[in-house]
Amino acid sequence: MSIIGCLFIYKAKNSAKVAAKDLESEAEPVSKIEMEKPYDPVIYIYNTHQKETYASEGLNFNPSVLDAAHTLRDYLEEENIQTYVEDSDFYEFLALNNWDFNSLYKVSRFYLEDTMKRYKGIKLYIDLHRDSIKHELSTIKIDDNDYAKILFVVGLSHDNYKENLNVAKKLNAIVSKKLNITRGILQKTSVNANGIYNQDKSPNVVLIEVGGYQNKYSEVDNTLKILAESIKEYLNG
Repeated sequence: MSIIGCLFIYKAKNSAKVAAKDLESEAEPVSKIEMEKPYDPVIYIYNTHQKETYASEGLNFNPSVLDAAHTLRDYLEEENIQTYVEDSDFYEFLALNNWDFNSLYKVSRFYLEDTMKRYKGIKLYIDLHRDSIKHELSTIKIDDNDYAKILFVVGLSHDNYKENLNVAKKLNAIVSKKLNITRGILQKTSVNANGIYNQDKSPNVVLIEVGGYQNKYSEVDNTLKILAESIKEYLNG
């Protein structure tokens, strides 16, 4: 069932006021969630490019990849997989440190490292994006349902990339077995690209692009449900 009616609408209510000098310190980002019950997430979802959006689909706003992160979290929680979504404002962090757009992976790296210190039970770190390709390339119809296609991206510009590639291959195979909604795995070097995507931090860091800028959120939603089921199978494998 589509959950467009109850989308998480991102608001910068949690300040990301962390200066560059704190990157090497033990300072805790102020936006971390405090839970009343024991909290031991298995999945961490973040969005290096939080402002990437989808089509408005008649709404008065454009749903973002951060909305998609919360939707994926909800589907994973339905599968009894405890999941933490990072909703600290990466762009505020960027501005406070006078960094340019190309430094966003440095921002997400800070939060990724902090999360790794906090939660030792995380088995998969997902950097969720969307692509810039047009609708006809980012969408597929199966049994009268439209799905946003998935693309896994692996950076080759670090020594242990083969481990990240292996994780991407396993996930891609599981998703493909369920539905033919993937565009496969894109392997990128640092030539005209980032080439690492913070995947040097752990073999279990994966970058997943879900759909493109013209996708309706209902199409994204359909895909995220399949992705959640696939992640459950991967974790149980």
